[in-house]
Amino acid sequence: MIFDDPRSIPCVISRDRVSGFRFQVPGFSAGRFRWQTVSCRKRSRWVQFQEVDMHSSDILTDAFGRIRQLVERSVTGLNGSALAYRPEADANSIGWLVWHLTRIQDDHVAEIANQEQTWISGSWAVRFGMTAGSLDTGYGHTSEQVAALRPENPDLLTGYHETVWERTNEYLATIDAHELERIIDRSYEPPVTVGVRLVSVISDNLQHAGQALYVRGIYERSG
Repeated sequence: MIFDDPRSIPCVISRDRVSGFRFQVPGFSAGRFRWQTVSCRKRSRWVQFQEVDMHSSDILTDAFGRIRQLVERSVTGLNGSALAYRPEADANSIGWLVWHLTRIQDDHVAEIANQEQTWISGSWAVRFGMTAGSLDTGYGHTSEQVAALRPENPDLLTGYHETVWERTNEYLATIDAHELERIIDRSYEPPVTVGVRLVSVISDNLQHAGQALYVRGIYERSG
C-alpha cells in the first residue's frame, strides 16, 4: 500500500523526523481483526506494516461482556417495585427488558451452538414463576404479560444473565472463521450465517440494555 499524502490517513499516532508519520489503520480479513501500525514517509513513499492479530471471537467476547456490564448497571440496587416501574401504562419495565434481552441471547446462542438453553437446563423458567419447559422469550408479549414479570430483586436477573453470558463465552472460545461463515438460516436472502446472527443478538441486547438504563433514569428522577 502506498499513501501519497499521509495527512489523508486518519488515526495519526506519532510523527518524527526519522520515521515520518505513523498511523493505526483497522483491517479485517479471514475472520481476524487486525490493527495495522503504518509508517509512512512522503518523500520516499514507503510504508511498513506491523500487524497485531485479534481474533473475531475476541471482538464478540468483548461485545457480550459490555452487555453484561450494562445489565448490572441497569438493575443493581433496585428493589422489586423499581424493577417493575413503567414510565407509561404500556411501556416495558426495567426487569422485563433485562429478562427479555437475556432470553434472546440464551435462545439464539444455544441454537447456534446446538445446546440446550440455560433457561431449561438451569430451571430458570420455574425461578421466574413461569411454566417449567416454557421457551417464552418475551417476543410479542402483551402489556399484561410485561406487567406479570415482577422479579423481587436484581439477583434473579443478574444470576440468569451471568449464567447465559458464561455459556456464550464458552461457545465463542471455540469459533473460527469457518464457524462464523456457517449458514444457519436459508429463509432469508442472503442466507444468515453464524456471524450475522451473533451480531444481530449483540445489536438487540445493546438496544434493550440502553432502554433499561433509560427507564431507570426516568424512575430515579421521578422520585
